[in-house]
Amino acid sequence: MRAALPLLVGAAVLAASTGARAQQQPGSLGNYYDLPDYGYFPAAPTAPAQSSPPATSPTAPGSPTASATSMPIGGSANASASPSTSSASAAPAPTYGGSSVATSTFTYPKGDMAGAKADAKAVGTAQRQGSAQIATGTDLTATVPGYTGATLPQEAYADDPDALVANGAASASTSDAYRTITSPMRPVVTLDRSVVARGTAIEADPHAYTSGVALAGGTGSCTPLPPGSAGTGYYEATCNVGTQVSQGTQSCPITLTHQLTEAHRYRCTRLHARGRVCLQGTATNCTEPDFVDEIVATGCASFEESGICAIDEISSVMIRAGSLRVAATYYETAEASCSAEVAPAIRGGAGTTNHPIVSEYLGLQKVYQGSTRDESQCEALGSDSSCASPVETCTSSDPVTRVIDGMTITQPCWAWTRTYQCTRFNQASDCSTLEGNASCTFQSETCLDDPPSGACQVRERTYKCPIPGGAPTQVPEYICGGDVYCINGECEPIVREASTEFKDALVGLHTLGQANAEFDEATLTLFSGTRETCHKKLFGLSNCCSGKGVPLLTPFLCNSSERQLDTKDDAGLCHKVGSYCSDKVLGICVTQKTAFCCFASKLTRILQEQGRPQLGLAWASPKNEQCRGFTIDQFARLDLSRMDFSEVYAEFVDAAKLPDEIETAQQIQQRIEDYYRLHGPN
Repeated sequence: MRAALPLLVGAAVLAASTGARAQQQPGSLGNYYDLPDYGYFPAAPTAPAQSSPPATSPTAPGSPTASATSMPIGGSANASASPSTSSASAAPAPTYGGSSVATSTFTYPKGDMAGAKADAKAVGTAQRQGSAQIATGTDLTATVPGYTGATLPQEAYADDPDALVANGAASASTSDAYRTITSPMRPVVTLDRSVVARGTAIEADPHAYTSGVALAGGTGSCTPLPPGSAGTGYYEATCNVGTQVSQGTQSCPITLTHQLTEAHRYRCTRLHARGRVCLQGTATNCTEPDFVDEIVATGCASFEESGICAIDEISSVMIRAGSLRVAATYYETAEASCSAEVAPAIRGGAGTTNHPIVSEYLGLQKVYQGSTRDESQCEALGSDSSCASPVETCTSSDPVTRVIDGMTITQPCWAWTRTYQCTRFNQASDCSTLEGNASCTFQSETCLDDPPSGACQVRERTYKCPIPGGAPTQVPEYICGGDVYCINGECEPIVREASTEFKDALVGLHTLGQANAEFDEATLTLFSGTRETCHKKLFGLSNCCSGKGVPLLTPFLCNSSERQLDTKDDAGLCHKVGSYCSDKVLGICVTQKTAFCCFASKLTRILQEQGRPQLGLAWASPKNEQCRGFTIDQFARLDLSRMDFSEVYAEFVDAAKLPDEIETAQQIQQRIEDYYRLHGPN
């Protein structure tokens, strides 16, 4: 009611001044503001003009013509007053601050906007000139905030209003406000039907809620308002868009390639003297030792000297032990592989019966030249800079001896697998579900690059979504007689709710008790919290930060502290500080952590969230916030009356029945009606 009094006084002053002006200026102002006078507005049908209109004195707009006492809302005023006449003959020209304006009717061809603008400019210029001549004894610089009496440069727009368009377009490119409004990523407020349900219901049938309420504010019955959207629970859902880093292993096979050729094969033997001998001295005192290595007889000389044969030693057997002066004799067998035929030859003797010197041709045979590793299938991975740390594993080692094209070949390993750790980059987004959900609204976007450099690689988008299955909690609200005030045909209701003074007192008492319980003698602080974090793999299934009111989708991938954090957050004990990158691969974020400050109670969390802005204490970055409490001086400077504790009211008064003004008034009224029904009015 206190807020409505100035409006009522203002309306009275306006009505009085209008009436006085109407007495001084009998001419009607309708010619300037009646929209049908202009050809480009749809004109309402008019009655034929009378040839000799009566010379009646017109009534100025706004003059009171009927009493408003007890007039129902939506009703019509008493029409007994004489209607105003806008076409009185010989009416004097109206004046504005001492300046006269022509009273001719302004009628323009359809679409003549230029003419309408010119006329409006003329009227506005006369009005401004007249207003400038009004004398006043009030010191405007002292009574009007921001008024200095100086001529403002914006007054030029009154003479050239079209300049607003050009100047506005020129300033748009450098205006931060314009860029913010036109940014496609700006937060957009979208109202669904549930938000405007109450207003829509009242608009459809206003008399159902205001019937019987008089303009004078007389007391009437209380009508319950239709349900609104208060109490709907929301949670913050996040998604990521940008560069996705995928790490994995890629393998390639390595095999053996065997070199087999055809060659002329020969077998040969030789007697070979080799060993240590003493040329002078004794076995125990040799003064001139020597090492003997000579061929006594051989059948391999022609192959060794040909230059086209390869000699493979097969065996070596000692046939005579050496002595002090003579070296030991060995009988050796060898095979030769020659690219062309070579004539066998024996040198130095035929040997002995048991150890003959031979040199014989075995024929044209396949010869094993060796084996090489074929790594051609690993060339692509080996040259890829995003693949590193190769590891080889033998995949075929049994048996070690195998027959290849008739040749017996022995290798410790016949095949390998080489495995690389590879990192791939591609553009990805997991925001499609949230973007397609009409119930979710975009809130903000954060770059997770740490430190940021150039274009952002990975961004986190935050959406506000209703908690699934969360039914709104409705608090009954009423509109009552005496709570509707109408001024100049516009009515505003005062919605009455139950008193919260008792609840606020309980919150204050609990705050003092909580301060005593949470006082830290070591740091001399109050209401400290603990820093807790949860992690989320970007573009992956592992998400241990589900959000308040939403269960963890992958609890088996979360550690025990993250599961406890989720429980605390659902209970309303934690404040979300923000997210940051906790793990990077080649400079690209792959894992993010969300930091929370968790407190001992909801009350402590509310004091921190709403108290910090009062003290000018901002939360630190998500990577560094330590959830410190208030000092005693800071707590003393908090204004609890400016805080909203409605979230914790129910916890403090769970067992108490609070006074309800509406319910109490209805009970009293019902008892009075019951009494008179039983005992009569006397």
